[in-house]
Amino acid sequence: MKPIIKTLSVRVRDKHASVLNRMAFDVNQVWNAANAYSDEFSWVPVPEVGYINCGTSAFELMKDLKGLRKERGMIIDSTAVQEVIAVHAKARKQFKK
Repeated sequence: MKPIIKTLSVRVRDKHASVLNRMAFDVNQVWNAANAYSDEFSWVPVPEVGYINCGTSAFELMKDLKGLRKERGMIIDSTAVQEVIAVHAKARKQFKK
């Protein structure tokens, strides 16, 4: 039997637009903070050796960016912050940057 796929179409009303824009802004801020932190600590200088790539994992990023949501007054949930950090770490590992 072939599975049936149905598409749900939902219209977002204008009264929710400001909240959704704020959530999108917060997600972008989490992504930028994770990117800045992982960029800062990805290449570590070692004397007489040069630079060593110490790729930051999602666990390390979550541990270091733990208080980000409260300090910036974000309205997104903590699970959303964790998901954004996990996706960021996966993308950074995939492209080895």
